Amino acid sequence: REVALRKLLGARRRQLIAQFLTESLLLVGVAMLLALGLVELLLPQINAFLDADMHFSYFGAQGLLVPVVLLILLVGGLGGLYPALYLSRFQPGSVLKANRAAPESPGSGRLRNLLVIGQFAVSIGLIICTAIIHAQGQYARSVDPGYRRDSLLQIANFNRRALQPRSETLLREIGQTENVVSVGRSTIGVNTFGMENITVTAPGAPRSVEFELYRVDLGFFRTMGIDSVAGRAFVEARGMDDSTVAGSPPSDEAVAAMARRGYNAVINELAARRLGFSDPRQALGRTLLADDG
Repeated sequence: REVALRKLLGARRRQLIAQFLTESLLLVGVAMLLALGLVELLLPQINAFLDADMHFSYFGAQGLLVPVVLLILLVGGLGGLYPALYLSRFQPGSVLKANRAAPESPGSGRLRNLLVIGQFAVSIGLIICTAIIHAQGQYARSVDPGYRRDSLLQIANFNRRALQPRSETLLREIGQTENVVSVGRSTIGVNTFGMENITVTAPGAPRSVEFELYRVDLGFFRTMGIDSVAGRAFVEARGMDDSTVAGSPPSDEAVAAMARRGYNAVINELAARRLGFSDPRQALGRTLLADDG
């Protein structure tokens, strides 16, 4: 009836469309301001609850100002587009003569039911996702990663070519620093995206298995606090524990000689199971064929 009366008083359809879109944008804008205010107030409590360090800013490369404005325009435009185009086409005569708010279109009741169901489904899904994320965070903080995480300092890019001639000296000086208990090196950092793959085949196995390969020094296991489930870690007195190939890059002859000689390797429990060993002790002393390219 409001649309019909506005049309009777001379309002054009273009003006009605602009009115509905403006009202929708203002409503979404106010809702966004309230949402951002709640986030600012509740973020410290959420960080304390999840033991996290989440924060956000409005300006800069990672700022939220531009995404927020675009979201307001998108949601406000989509939310106001349908009523703007649908309500503005009402004919004043049919609405006022029928003495009802609007002529019901076929299927409008089903559409409302679907929208309500969809709204509740999204809300339930967000609650479930929040519970899952909280459970995953609790698990990540409490699960045993297999190494000692406390008081661990990782220095990246230690294997740069400019540092290689001085790496042993740097390692020795770091180890002699006050409060440093142990020092170890690895070609791949802990909890990083870098990886080096190796394909391994166990004797009599029908297929090969691909693993991530870490090249470490003698102090790595001691520094990381990694205990042996079976067997031993690397020691300096055993030549087969050394897989270093001289040269940078090494010559083909040196690589071939290393391949003929072979070297000792340490695998974890998951690798032992994938290679077909039900007990890690069954892997001790076994010869594995590796494509260590």
